[in-house]
Parts: sequence; structure tokens; C-alpha cells
Amino acid sequence: MQPTFSKIGETQDAISQYKIETAKVSEVNSKLSTYVNRINSISSADMRALLTYMPDEVDHVAVTRDIFNMADSTNVYLSGVQYDELQQVYTLGLPKDSDPKAHSFTIEGLGTYEDVKAFLALFEQNNYPLEVHEAQLSATEAGLVMISATVVTYSHSKNI
Repeated sequence: MQPTFSKIGETQDAISQYKIETAKVSEVNSKLSTYVNRINSISSADMRALLTYMPDEVDHVAVTRDIFNMADSTNVYLSGVQYDELQQVYTLGLPKDSDPKAHSFTIEGLGTYEDVKAFLALFEQNNYPLEVHEAQLSATEAGLVMISATVVTYSHSKNI
């Protein structure tokens, strides 16, 4: 009789544990379903905008062209825009494939102080992030400002 009662107790404990774990799995599935529904509710226009803002790959020729167009629209003469190498961005801990990749561009140009300010302001209005990581301004004898800057944009490419 005693072994039967202890076996029944063990079975009841296992059933209780199973119910607890089933409830946890249901909660996770519910959260997952909510996230999937949220992702599926994003419009295709918003998805395209997101891929423009943080693309899988950066076309360095297109970025260089955009930088030249920004300079042209603000009357800043660029003597050069050079694409530097792709760099891994380290977030917390060890780098992962999902960490963004930094694409660096070196810019050298000349313009009035106001034109250079307008040129730099256009970086904030661009479709994708362009961050100024370094900038050196120096005055010329003609009253113009020389700019030498390092600008960085990002991608989420899986391979470096």
C-alpha cells in the first residue's frame, strides 16, 4: 500500500510540474505571437525606410555621391571623399554577426563658415545615419574654412 501512495505522490508532483512548465511555454508563445503580429503589421513603406536607414550593405559609391551632392548644394568645394575600410562596431561583450558594421569616409573640403555649417547640417537630414566622428576646421588667408572630417555610416551585414 505504501509504495502505491508514494508513486501516486510522485506522479502528482510530475503532473503539477508539467502544468507549471506548460503555463510558462504558453506565456512565451503568447509573447512570441504578439511580436510576430507587431512585425507583420509594419507597412512595406516603413520596412523600405528601415532598410534605407540601416541597410544590410552600404554602397560606398552611393554614399560618396550623396556627400558630394550635399557639398554641391551648400557651395562647399570638396577636394576629396575617400572610403576607408569597413570596421566592426563593438557593443557589449564579444562582437556578434548582428552588431552593426561601421563604414568610414574621410572628407576634405573648403567653403565659408556658414556653408560648412549647412553642409554638416545636411548629414542629419540624410536618409541613413551619417555621423561625424572627427572634424578639424581651419581658417585660410582668403577667409574660407577648410574642413577635414571623418564621417561614419552603418550597416547590419552578416559578413565583414
